[in-house]
Amino acid sequence: MPIPTSPSDVDEVDEAPTQTYYDLLEVPLSATRSEIANAYQSAHAAFAPDSPATYMLFTPEEAQVVSGRLETAFRVLGDANERARYDRGLGERTGNAGMPVPDCVQPSPDETADMAADEPVGITADVEDGDAPVASADQRVNDLLATVTQCDGPTIQRLREARGVSLSQINLTTKISLSNLRFIEADELDALPPPVYLRGYLRQIAEQLDVDAEWVIAGFMTRISTQSTHIR
Repeated sequence: MPIPTSPSDVDEVDEAPTQTYYDLLEVPLSATRSEIANAYQSAHAAFAPDSPATYMLFTPEEAQVVSGRLETAFRVLGDANERARYDRGLGERTGNAGMPVPDCVQPSPDETADMAADEPVGITADVEDGDAPVASADQRVNDLLATVTQCDGPTIQRLREARGVSLSQINLTTKISLSNLRFIEADELDALPPPVYLRGYLRQIAEQLDVDAEWVIAGFMTRISTQSTHIR
């Protein structure tokens, strides 16, 4: 079933148990992560609050229903492990419990490394007598901030690790998908959400890391603008 194009379709989307996340994003089962990200970007932009289509066809509540479904679909299909679990469940519901997981769903070596990197680093065990004292999280963050002038994705990752916070913790607290958190930290320009949502995500991340949100947003958005100009 394609993405809903009228208010009546919203109820259908909300109630239809047979509609898969692949249907919602209009991508095939074999879609790559990049194809899924592109489909999500297009669909998300179509249902943005300032979209003419949204304004003309949907009430704010209806648009929120569809937007939430899109976000869930992207969060699941954009994460290799979540997608593998979803596909197995999809196979059981369709009577194909033995359906093999597509190769594109299997975590690549880079994605496996990303999962391992999800846990915060730089946090040591209790200090033994005679050892140098371990710097506090605040001290590590302040030391890092003293060395950078503009915020970007890798800087956000370093701040998170200095604070001792995992991506999973931010995901649970803010409900920002793990995929979007990884896209932000990797400066993956093509996969980032629309600016109106990205600014909100950056503000939430900054609050979780207890750093100046305006500095994070200004630096990151300036970098995106510079990269976009360079790409053109």
